[in-house]
Formats: sequence, structure tokens, C-alpha cells
Amino acid sequence: MTTYVIGDIQGCFQPLQTLLAKVAFDPNRDTLWSVGDLINRGTDNLSTLRWFFQHRDSVRVVLG
Repeated sequence: MTTYVIGDIQGCFQPLQTLLAKVAFDPNRDTLWSVGDLINRGTDNLSTLRWFFQHRDSVRVVLG
């Protein structure tokens, strides 16, 4: 089990997916902490929120 921490995602869904693929994030095994702004400036806020809701058992969000 690995814990990852990512800050200020800002609704940038595709870069988030690229990063998670690079580290081989597995929601069945790993935990992702999001610190800072989850949405706002990015172009795909809704997809970002949907992804976090879908993986709610393996993510933790600390609001910025």
C-alpha cells in the first residue's frame, strides 16, 4: 500500500490521470491525498469531481 499526496489539482483532470498512470496508482491498494484546491481553474472540473467521488474509499481531500 502506497500513499500519494498531490496538491492543487485545480480541475486539471487529464494531467491528474497522466500523473496517476505514471505512478501506477491502484485505488484497490493505494491511498491518494489531495491537498489544496481540487477544482477551480482547470478545464474539466466535473470529471475531476466525478473521479474523486468514484474513488471515495481510497482518496482523502483536504480543502485549500
